[in-house]
Amino acid sequence: MSQVNIGKQHPGAYQGLMQLNKTIMESATDSVLDERLIEPVKIRAAQLNGCAFCFKLQIRDAIEQGETPDRPADVPVWWESQYFLEQERRAADRGHVTLLSDYGRVPELSFPAEH
Repeated sequence: MSQVNIGKQHPGAYQGLMQLNKTIMESATDSVLDERLIEPVKIRAAQLNGCAFCFKLQIRDAIEQGETPDRPADVPVWWESQYFLEQERRAADRGHVTLLSDYGRVPELSFPAEH
């Protein structure tokens, strides 16, 4: 299967995605979401969706934003990594939300209350 370069083949759609990403990032950083969750969640989504390009891109972005190479590299094995806090593990465990084709909808999620 070949990859599509959406930026070249559909520049309008690509610009729309970039604007959506910008809006999501602004909302995430303005919310109560811990900023350290954002890039690992994006890395996990790229991994689950099987996009090597996105996976490498998100790891590069995380490192540029101050992450050590160890944390992004351990996202695929988050459950046994020493680098992730409980909140981060719960976020990684919810990665199945990105696989909507398996569900046809977003499944119901519940997060345990913080103590």
